[in-house]
Amino acid sequence: MGAGGSTRFVVITLAANAIGACAKLAAFAYTGSSAMLAQAVQSLVGASSQGLLLSGQARATGPADQHHPIGRSGELAVWRLVVAILLFALGAGVAISEGVHQLTDPQPIRNAWVNYIVLGAAFVIEGRALFAAIHTFRARHRGEPALDALRASSEPVLFPILFETAAALIGLAVALTGVLLADQFGIQEADGVASIAIGLLLAYVAAISAVEVKRLFDGEPATPSMRDGIRDIIAQTVRGEASVREITAIETMQLGATSVFVTARLAFDDRATAADVAVIAQQIEIAVRAHYANVTKVVIAAQPQAELLAKFEADA
Repeated sequence: MGAGGSTRFVVITLAANAIGACAKLAAFAYTGSSAMLAQAVQSLVGASSQGLLLSGQARATGPADQHHPIGRSGELAVWRLVVAILLFALGAGVAISEGVHQLTDPQPIRNAWVNYIVLGAAFVIEGRALFAAIHTFRARHRGEPALDALRASSEPVLFPILFETAAALIGLAVALTGVLLADQFGIQEADGVASIAIGLLLAYVAAISAVEVKRLFDGEPATPSMRDGIRDIIAQTVRGEASVREITAIETMQLGATSVFVTARLAFDDRATAADVAVIAQQIEIAVRAHYANVTKVVIAAQPQAELLAKFEADA
């Protein structure tokens, strides 16, 4: 899924959440179910999240300039943090508050069949969205264990939607259980408990999202497969270059959701000139960035062979 595909995916999910929020709010007004209000809040939070995601993605893909020499990739991480702290936390507060109110003053659900229709339609929509997200995620991480890929993923669009859609389906199941117990068995408190459970689910999503964003601010390295790929590209690029003796170190740093910074230390022959180093550095950057579009900067540090030998002798 390219940038255009990712944008369409977010727009479609945003529209589905916005329509779902309106339908659930109408169902709450018609039936008085606290679980439906909590569901409306969850859909509204999802739509807001994807709206901010689109805004952040547009800013993050802006070109580098003198004030932002490696681009604006941090924009997207900032907006994801705003979503985690404000939207999900606020949504959790509203859902839990409504659930507590229903527990302290239980009210029977009216016209429960409306809730069943809305929740059933939402299950179909969210299920299709989750299937599409999983299919795309597997295509991008083919050959990697699913849990490892999820832990290592810093994808700016796909991972949040995958996670939030899975949480939305869990919320729908909780809401349906609460409505069924209240409607069919007369346990009115179940509706309030379902609302509180959805609020706690939103709080959990907020916490996980904040931890995920923290990874992007921590300057963690790129995934192992990407690091190995970059090393292979550099090795192929300098193969046959008489002035390059050894690749002594390669380091990567995740600068945001969409940007990776690469530094490589190469041992050069003492006879290598500054022009030789500059040409090889340019070739390496072109090769790496041609293969990895999210690499925004490649810095080559030249280490003279004499300095390398002295270091080895000192270590020995």
